[in-house]
Amino acid sequence: MTESNPSRPPIGIEPEYIWKTKRLHELVLAAGRLIDAGRDVNFQWYLEMSKLVDDLDDHRQQQQKGNNQ
Repeated sequence: MTESNPSRPPIGIEPEYIWKTKRLHELVLAAGRLIDAGRDVNFQWYLEMSKLVDDLDDHRQQQQKGNNQ
């Protein structure tokens, strides 16, 4: 049974740019730990980090365009 409280909306889903930012941060930290331990970082991690940076940059640019209109 769910209760509804008219003063507070239901919890939604975390925005994509937030979870992508968190994922990028976790990948960077994990890669740093591996490097510090003298281990190789999986190349796929670098590819994922690059894609996340591009996605987040696209999001930032879209936000700036929206603010300038």
